[in-house]
Amino acid sequence: QQERSIRLWNLKEGAEELAHSGFVDNINAIVGKGDATTIAYVAADRTLRVANMGRSTAELTIKSTSSWVINVGYRPDESQIVFGGNDGRVNFWDMVKQKPLEAIVGGSSLSLFALAKDGKYLILESDKS
Repeated sequence: QQERSIRLWNLKEGAEELAHSGFVDNINAIVGKGDATTIAYVAADRTLRVANMGRSTAELTIKSTSSWVINVGYRPDESQIVFGGNDGRVNFWDMVKQKPLEAIVGGSSLSLFALAKDGKYLILESDKS
């Protein structure tokens, strides 16, 4: 398999500034934190990774044993990462304490979710069963 990379582009300058590489699986979703030099992404190998752009290793890797992980986001205060997949679960990870928090089961298969800007609501699309 060919090595893949995630690239940070400066839209004002129209140029690439940083890249994160060193993985071969397709990325299902990606989100940037703050100035986007720290990213969280979920891949086809059923993992969530948090990485610093410009480095080739992840700072945090969480492997899902039960399902494909297909979406990721940060809470508005960036204290938690939210990720979910086709098992219908939306998982919360505490970035400060580096531990999992309680998950929400939104159905039998989660496709998409978004967090409201105020952090009080989670909007999701799933099979309901």
